[in-house]
Parts: sequence; structure tokens; C-alpha cells
Amino acid sequence: MRSTRLAVGVFAAVATMSGLAAAQETGFALNRFDPSDRGSDWFSTDSLDLRGSNRLGVGVVGDWSHKPLVWYDANGDEMENGRVVRNQVYAHFGAS
Repeated sequence: MRSTRLAVGVFAAVATMSGLAAAQETGFALNRFDPSDRGSDWFSTDSLDLRGSNRLGVGVVGDWSHKPLVWYDANGDEMENGRVVRNQVYAHFGAS
């Protein structure tokens, strides 16, 4: 009986000490491309490389998009002046 009360007490203490939960930030990202670390053989994920240590990888990955954010009318047609962003260019610099 004593161990049950102790377990309930410990659970209550841990439950009341937990931090405040926070939701994700509101909004969205126009550019969701996240390139892999430099030195990888692939574009978006890391490759397994067992060719030794102390290897330097430096690079730049360019990213361009045309009309990533537009407004559409009720029929699904793009509005003439509804382009919020017409072109965007990103450069992802990195070294590993």
C-alpha cells in the first residue's frame, strides 16, 4: 500500500512539473528545400561515406522558383494581379 501511494505521489509530482506545451509557429515557408550537408553524394539526404576522416566539403546549392505564391479566383484561374511573389532565388552555402 505504501509503495502505491509513493508511486502515485511521484507521478503527480512529475505531471505537475512538466513544461508548458507550445504549438508550431503560424505561417508557412515558400522555400521548403533543405539540401544535404556538403560532401554528401545525394541532394536531399546524407550518404554513408566510410572513406576516412578529416575530409573537407564546401559547396553552394542554388534554388530558383517562378510564382511560388499566387492567388486564384473561385474558378481556379490565376488572378492577373494576384502574384504575391513572382520569382525567388536562394543560395544555400555550406561546409562540413
